[in-house]
Amino acid sequence: MRAALTTIAFAGFSACATVPSGSAGVLLKPSGVARETQGEGVHFIGPFARSDVYDLRAHEQTEDLAALSADGGMIEARASVLTYHPVPAELVALDREVGPHYYEVVVRPVVRSTLRRIIAGFRADQLEHRTV
Repeated sequence: MRAALTTIAFAGFSACATVPSGSAGVLLKPSGVARETQGEGVHFIGPFARSDVYDLRAHEQTEDLAALSADGGMIEARASVLTYHPVPAELVALDREVGPHYYEVVVRPVVRSTLRRIIAGFRADQLEHRTV
């Protein structure tokens, strides 16, 4: 009887995380971030832990922004078909330092800054309907 209660209590306080195909998980425990990523499948993670799941496949994004040209003209630009994906070997560090919203925190600012720098090198009349 005692073993059955222990099993029921253990099952009630345990948790699992599912990592889908093409993804990897990073385990966040109360003691900190795990050093290794979780591969595809179902993983026992414990009652107070959680797993952040990252899609490792390529993602596409489009960025629209307004920037100043070299002569001070306001230019509207679009970065189309921007392709990115997280580096599997750096996933634990990415989760520890940035988190699951890495596109908004890391990728988007770099893309926008690069586009502004490129646009600032041209006059407005040089950029009309131009693909850079």
